[in-house]
Amino acid sequence: MKSLKNHIILSLIALISTNMYFVLWLLIDETASRTQIIDDMSFFQFMGITNGALIVISMFSITYKNLGDRMLAWGYSNVFRFAFLLVVSILIFVVANVLLFFAHFALTGANELTDSVVDAINNTYFLPLVFFFSLVSILMFFISNLERRSGNVFRLMAQSMGNSLRPQLVERGFMFIDLNDATNLAEQMSSENYAKLLRDCFRMLNELIDVYPFEIYQFVGDEAVITWKADIEKAEVMALDLFSDFKAYLAERTGHFKNNYNTQPQFKCAIHFGEVVQSEIGKEIKHLVYHGDVLNTTSRLLSKCHIQTTDLIISEEAISNLEVVRSKYTLTKATYTNLKGKEKPINAYTVNPKMKSSIILKKTNKSFSAQKVTNGHLLLNLNTMKTIRKATALAFAGAVLLACGGEENKTESDSAQPEEQATMATSKSTVQVIRKSDLELQTVKNTTVQSFIPITGRVVPKNTTQLVAEVQGRIMAQGKPFKAGTRYIKGQTILRMDSREFALNLESQKSAFLNILTGMMPDLKADYPENYQTWLNYVNNYQTGKSLPELPATASNPEKYFLTSRQVYNTYYNIKAQEERLNKYIIRAPFTGSLSQALVDNGGLVSPGQPLGTFISDNNYEVEAAVSIQLAKSLKIGQKIDFFSSSLNKGFEAKITRMNNIIDPETQNIPVFLSIRDKDLKSGMYLEGQVSASSFDNAFKIPSTALNRDNTVHILQNGVIKKETVKILNSGTKEVVIQGLTDNSQLIVTTFQNPVSGLKITE
Repeated sequence: MKSLKNHIILSLIALISTNMYFVLWLLIDETASRTQIIDDMSFFQFMGITNGALIVISMFSITYKNLGDRMLAWGYSNVFRFAFLLVVSILIFVVANVLLFFAHFALTGANELTDSVVDAINNTYFLPLVFFFSLVSILMFFISNLERRSGNVFRLMAQSMGNSLRPQLVERGFMFIDLNDATNLAEQMSSENYAKLLRDCFRMLNELIDVYPFEIYQFVGDEAVITWKADIEKAEVMALDLFSDFKAYLAERTGHFKNNYNTQPQFKCAIHFGEVVQSEIGKEIKHLVYHGDVLNTTSRLLSKCHIQTTDLIISEEAISNLEVVRSKYTLTKATYTNLKGKEKPINAYTVNPKMKSSIILKKTNKSFSAQKVTNGHLLLNLNTMKTIRKATALAFAGAVLLACGGEENKTESDSAQPEEQATMATSKSTVQVIRKSDLELQTVKNTTVQSFIPITGRVVPKNTTQLVAEVQGRIMAQGKPFKAGTRYIKGQTILRMDSREFALNLESQKSAFLNILTGMMPDLKADYPENYQTWLNYVNNYQTGKSLPELPATASNPEKYFLTSRQVYNTYYNIKAQEERLNKYIIRAPFTGSLSQALVDNGGLVSPGQPLGTFISDNNYEVEAAVSIQLAKSLKIGQKIDFFSSSLNKGFEAKITRMNNIIDPETQNIPVFLSIRDKDLKSGMYLEGQVSASSFDNAFKIPSTALNRDNTVHILQNGVIKKETVKILNSGTKEVVIQGLTDNSQLIVTTFQNPVSGLKITE
C-alpha cells in the first residue's frame, strides 16, 4: 500500500542518515573500527545494536506519526506537535537501545548486566549518537511534513529533482467527484460544520484511494480530482469500483452523518481520459498542475449528472475494454452535443452497478483480513496499517503482562495451596448430615413415555421490500411521516418526490406530438380518407394532464408507413415511456405493512439506485427455524407445530409451508419456515416449540438436573443414598427419558454439590 511504501522509504532515509554518524567516526578516527567500546562489545557490535534500535523506532513511528496527525485535528499547534514527536522519538530510541544492550550482555554472559548497560550508555559514542539522532529526527519531521502535503514521497522526490519544470505531454485519466446540492448544504449548515462534513467525506475517500494505484491531484472546494497514469491496466474498472466503494462507505456511516450534520452526503462523478500537459507553476509556492481539454470535458460531463438523473458518467475514451466493464456494471449509451466549450459531440455512458458494494466497517468484530471487503475488488483491508502500527506495542505489552501475570498467578497459587489443604482437612473431619425433609423425592412409575424434540425459531415478516429510488428528485412532505413504525395500507402513497419539472417537460412533449398529428391531418384526409375521421376524433379528444390514449388502428399498410415516416409511433412510445417514468416519482405500498427502516428525510435529494428504507408486512408473519437433519426427515409440509412465547406467556400454532433443501454449513441444520398469524406477534420475537418424536415403553421421565454426568442417578433406599446407572433414551434441555429404575423407587431430585453414595439419611 502507498502509505506503507512511503513510510518504508522515509525510514530508510532516516536509517542511512543516522548511520552517517558512524561513517564520520571512521573517517575521523581510522582505529575506531578496532576499538573495544567496553568489555564484551566492539565498535561494530555497538553499531549493529543501535541500528536494531533504529528499526524498532521505525516500526513505532507508524503509530506516533499517526498520533501527531491527530494532534493537528485536535487543535494543537505545529510547534507543540514537533516538540512532542521529537521527545517521543528520543525516548523510544534510548529505551530500545537499553533493552537491546540488556539482550546483548545476557547472550554474551556478562556478570553484571546493569553495570554493563550503564557503561554502554555512558561510553564516548552513545551520547553524541543520541544528539545526532535528534538532528536527523528534526530533518525527518520537515521531510514528513513536505511528503504529507505533496501526497506521496515519490511525487516529492520527482518535484525536488526538477522532473516537472519543463511542460510535457502525458496521457492520464481523471476522475471528478463532487458533492451534490453543496450550495444548499452550505446555506443550511454553519461554515464550521460544512467544513467538517467535507473533511470527513474526503478523509474516507483518502482511505479508499490508499489501496488503489491512483493519487489525489487536488481538492477544489467540495470537489476532489483524482488522476492516474496511462499504463495502469483496467484503470477504468478500478475507477468505477472506487466510486462504488466510496458510496458504500458513506452509506455505512449514515448514523455518523445524521447525528453530527443532520444530512446524508451524496456525490456525483465523471471519468475521462486523454492527453494533458504536465508542468510546474508558481515561484515562491510551486504546484504540479495539468492543463488541457480533458479536464474541461470531465467537468462538463460532471454537470450532466443532474440532467441525466445519474451519479456516474464515464466517457468512451476512458474505457479500454468495454466487455470487462459491462461484466460488472450496466452501461447506458449517451451522446452529449451541447457541452459548453465543445464543438464535437462527446460519447459517454451512464453507469449503474450490477451488484451493491458493501463495506463492513464498524458493526463487526471480525479479524482485519475480513473487514472492508467490497465486491471483490478490495482484497486488502484498510485497517491493515493500524494492525502493523500496533504489532510491536502489543508484543512488548504482552511480554510485560505475561511476566507480571505469571508471578501473580504463582503467588496466588502458592497462597491458595495452604487454604485448599486446610479446606480438604476440614471437609474430611466434618460429617455431612442430611435430613429426609431436605430432600426432594420423586416416586418412579415406569410407563409409555412420549418424547418431544425442542425447536426454536424467530418471527420474521412474510413480506419484506427494500424501497429504492428509480428517479432523482427532492422528497416532498406527506400526510404521514416517512419514519420507522409508520403504517400504510396497500396502495397508499409512502413517498412522493417532486416531479413538477419532469411533468412539465412531459406535457411539452405531448404538445409537440399533437403538433405532429395536426400537421399530418390534411395529407391523411387526401390520401387515406377512410380513416381520417378516426384520427380527427383522436386529436379532438386530447386532454392536457392525462395519459395519452392508445393510437387508432391503421386501415392499411401504406397508412402505417405514412405514420411511421412522420415519426408518429416513435414520438408516441417515447411519451408513453416518460409517463411510466413519471409514475415512479410516487412510491406506493405493495401490501399492508409498516416501515421498519427509513434512510431519508423530507426535503432530501435522492438519486437513482439510492436505498430509501425497508417496508415489511405487520400482520403476516412466519417462523424461521433450524432443525437437525434427523428431525427434518420426520417433518412434512402442512404439519402443525405448537410454539410458546415466554415473554408473552402465550401459545401459538404454526404450519410448515416450506423446507430448504440446503444444509447450513456452519450449524449443519436445515432451515424450516412455518406460517403463523396473531395480533400479538412482532418481528424478531423468539418462540419455543416441540415436535412429537418416538415413544418409549417401560420408561420414566426425570428432570435433567437429577442426572449425573456419568449417566447415574441417586435414589433413596432404606434410608441410605445409593447411585444407580440408567439408560438414556431421549434428552432435552429440561427433561430426560430414562430406563433402568424399578417401580416405586425413590428418586432424589435434589442437586448436591458433592453427593456421597452410602450416606445415611436422618428423619
